[in-house]
Amino acid sequence: MNNEENMASGLREKTISGMLWNAMERFGSSLFLFISNLVLARLLSPNDFGAIAMLMVFISLSEAIVDAGFGNALIQKQDVDQRDCSTIFVWNICFAAILYALLFFSAPAIAGFYKISILKDVLRVQGLVVLLNSLVLVHIALLKKQLNFKKMAKISLLAIIFGTLAGIIAAFYGAGVWSLVLKLLLTAIVQVFCYYGIKCWTPSLTFDYFRFKSMFRFGGFIFVTRMLNTIYCNILSLIIGKCFNVATLGYYNQARKLEDIPRSTLASVVTNVTFSAFSQINNDIPRLREAASKCMRSMSFIAVPLTFGAIVVAKPLLVVLFTTKWIQSVSYFQVLCFGGIVMTPLELNAEILNAIGKSNIAFKIRLIQRLAGICLIAMGIRFGMEGLLAAYVIGHYLCFVFAGVYTGKYIGYGLLMQVKDLLPFVLVSIVSAVIAFIPLRVATSVDDFWMFLLQTLLFVTVYFGISLFLRFKEMSTYIEIIKRRIMKK
Repeated sequence: MNNEENMASGLREKTISGMLWNAMERFGSSLFLFISNLVLARLLSPNDFGAIAMLMVFISLSEAIVDAGFGNALIQKQDVDQRDCSTIFVWNICFAAILYALLFFSAPAIAGFYKISILKDVLRVQGLVVLLNSLVLVHIALLKKQLNFKKMAKISLLAIIFGTLAGIIAAFYGAGVWSLVLKLLLTAIVQVFCYYGIKCWTPSLTFDYFRFKSMFRFGGFIFVTRMLNTIYCNILSLIIGKCFNVATLGYYNQARKLEDIPRSTLASVVTNVTFSAFSQINNDIPRLREAASKCMRSMSFIAVPLTFGAIVVAKPLLVVLFTTKWIQSVSYFQVLCFGGIVMTPLELNAEILNAIGKSNIAFKIRLIQRLAGICLIAMGIRFGMEGLLAAYVIGHYLCFVFAGVYTGKYIGYGLLMQVKDLLPFVLVSIVSAVIAFIPLRVATSVDDFWMFLLQTLLFVTVYFGISLFLRFKEMSTYIEIIKRRIMKK
């Protein structure tokens, strides 16, 4: 019994440590990317951002294809050896090369379709990122499997710092769109040098068809799921650019980038850490169920108030960051944030299903969401941009319902239990948001910067004050972890 308790305690410590380091890496990355976006927002117009958003549809799709789900297959497999890793490494490189060739030769057609000639050269140069990223996918998967997120965080932050600084300098000297290309390329190059420099794994050119086939049975569903997810997330850019105009797409793209910072950061923490941790206890359903509930509450304690807070301070936040020329992005940002409330729970459900080898179920859930979402978008588009985005958000909630039902079927942690874990943080966040919204209605003459500070201070004070009063365990846990980290230093 003591041995089991020690193992559980060790896994919990490694998981929490992994979450903290992964959170540091994601928030650090988001900070530097955010700074870069601030600079570009002042140098480029909404039309420029709209044009780049059109191109990013193809770049995002390419990045999803390169990963192909095999990294998760390596993490999930219990007895990984050199032959497994080399097989995936060879596949990644070959597939990335084919994909880059397709991007290179299709670039003129894509530029012609959008009638923006510079996109041809931008796509050809930026597409090199696909090749560079394929060189380190196995290294990243192996470090995730070991829950060694500290090393990954250092490498990622170093690469992003170099890339972001180079992009800002290029933008300052008038490079425009090419500053973004330089930022992405240099980030990828530094990352490759770092991963090969630490020598966490040495590649070989061995390919085993039977090993590949075995891992594809698991990774294949994740690959198709991510493909559908990427297409679905980027289809809005195509629809907005076609049915509205390039400027509207620029406003939407800016709102989405800002909303994506907290959402994708927290979602990444969930997918990177929990899948690795859950895979180690996927044969012990009671432990997995308990771990999933604790993780849901721990992540929601941060994710839910962050989302509601962003909705409240949206107007002064966007004006302070991007100036009044981006004011049209405010309502888009608020609608997207509302959808972000269920994104962390949704990702958690997907990782639970993947960890127990039910990636096919995760795929079916995503497929249902995408099909329902497309139908909803088709109906919502008649009500303008807000209607279109509202329909897109409703699709997230439908997917959460389906995911909760299936997770309950396989590990006994169903939709009602998940809502019960979420509800306290949602209710406290609503109360905090209502109180923080009052100054915006009363003190209309206050400068946007001071309004942002006042609303943020009010929201944070009320939320953490109520959390202390209600004695949320999650708050005590985070405080204890922070104390231990400080004492270690």
